[in-house]
Amino acid sequence: MDTFEGVHVQRSRETYTYYKQSIGNTNTILRVVEYWSSPLLGVKVKVVRHDPRDGDQTLWLTDISLTAPDPNVFQIPAEYKIIDYRNLVPINRTPNTEQ
Repeated sequence: MDTFEGVHVQRSRETYTYYKQSIGNTNTILRVVEYWSSPLLGVKVKVVRHDPRDGDQTLWLTDISLTAPDPNVFQIPAEYKIIDYRNLVPINRTPNTEQ
């Protein structure tokens, strides 16, 4: 098993062949996508795409941490109000009949 950013990953590759005239193309197109997936995290930590139609793309996660985040990061600040809009009473608006 490989590792990426200190996380164990499984590599896989998908290869697509678009033969000449199959999608309006004048030449055969070969598209390759490689994945590095983390079973522990349940996400792809790196994706490399090669497609001659739109070039090469590389996407990856950085600063992967397996430790629990600081719970204070998820605390609602004291000055914020929580409003439950599901329990609000509708406002009764009557049309203005004065002219």
